[in-house]
Amino acid sequence: LRRSREHRHSPALCKTAALEEECRKPERSLGRIAELVETLAADPVVARPKKAVLGDWRLVFASNEEALAPFTSRCVSPPFGVVEDIFCRIDRGNDMRIIEVERRVGPFGNAKRALQARYDIVAAGKGSADRLAFQARWMDDPSGRETEPPSKEKVSAELIAAGSLIVLRDIATGSGSPASSCLVFSRLSPKQLARALDDL
Repeated sequence: LRRSREHRHSPALCKTAALEEECRKPERSLGRIAELVETLAADPVVARPKKAVLGDWRLVFASNEEALAPFTSRCVSPPFGVVEDIFCRIDRGNDMRIIEVERRVGPFGNAKRALQARYDIVAAGKGSADRLAFQARWMDDPSGRETEPPSKEKVSAELIAAGSLIVLRDIATGSGSPASSCLVFSRLSPKQLARALDDL
């Protein structure tokens, strides 16, 4: 019981809660988010993701559009449409599904597209960080038809698993060098994901 209480109130979990709270604020502090991410990356309790990444996730923070691009259909064209939400389902069988919700201007309903990918977690070597790598296989368009994805290049990112959050940073596409970038996803239950998609 003592260990359980200590785990619930560990510094890592407190930092995770603080990061999630900061990401959900209408006016977020980028400096504070960067500070909390660095703290979580250095914490050995959350530095080994493995099974911790399995499940459903909702994007709650993106540092910039470039970081988000590999996780979208790249079919959304402002000002007539904007990316409203991004969800991600990571399964045990190395399947990864990224669902994009586009909010369209005018009398049109929202459009949903999904990238179906295969993923792998590249274990950290000495002095390095675990990385999540994935490659899109196909895309489901708004009508549910399978189409070619916007890119089949491999995408990889440093992976920080922190309980109710996962952080992807230093995202690299293809053979390019990792860019300074950061995405934060918050865990959802299957029912929460279904409800969110119905509401959108």
